[in-house]
Amino acid sequence: FPVTIGGAIDARPAYQGTSAVIGVGSTISAGGSIKVNGKTVVNFNSVVGNVSGGALAGIGASITIANIAENSEARIGAGSSINSSFGDVSVNSTLLENAQGAAYAGNAGGLAALGAQVVVLRDTSTQYAHIDDGVRMDNVGGTVQVTAVGKRNVVVNALGVSLAGGVAGGVVVAYTEVSGNTIADIGNNVSIGQSFDPTKIAGALYVEANSDIKAKADAKGVAAALGLAIN
Repeated sequence: FPVTIGGAIDARPAYQGTSAVIGVGSTISAGGSIKVNGKTVVNFNSVVGNVSGGALAGIGASITIANIAENSEARIGAGSSINSSFGDVSVNSTLLENAQGAAYAGNAGGLAALGAQVVVLRDTSTQYAHIDDGVRMDNVGGTVQVTAVGKRNVVVNALGVSLAGGVAGGVVVAYTEVSGNTIADIGNNVSIGQSFDPTKIAGALYVEANSDIKAKADAKGVAAALGLAIN
């Protein structure tokens, strides 16, 4: 065929979230530990590719666009009474994410070759661990821990090659944006370890938020022509 046009597109909706919650006004008593864990593992991989060629022209595009909003939450609701006589109380929110996007294309034409490779990956995930207002933990034999952990690895790659006898050109875009919050907190008027029994007073209190983000974007384009090459 004198002219060929090809394309590949991958557009995906946003992810949702994960929650582990003890509801408002709950009363819980346990001889051992009480754990509220909200954990999410995200493995996202999108690869699109296109090859086009024609005696006159080859035109192609490879596009992948994704939005990730995987919100992980762990919470003890307001006004709850939580007692763990001989154990720990932990509220942990964790997100482990590995997201990759890639677009590749090769275009060749006798007179013209035009291509576009676009990768856009946005991540707005939030990790939230919290004990709400007015919670009472009078009898806690071990420790109280509130931790939020986010470990995110986001990588995008775009590669395009255009070859023509006349004009060769292409647009290569690799873009990543990582935002969101990692929060661990305790609300107002929370009572911890107020028992008159010294064996039921919390041994330690830990409130920790840890975020580890690695983001990388790599775009490469090659255009070659006997006439005009633009990239």
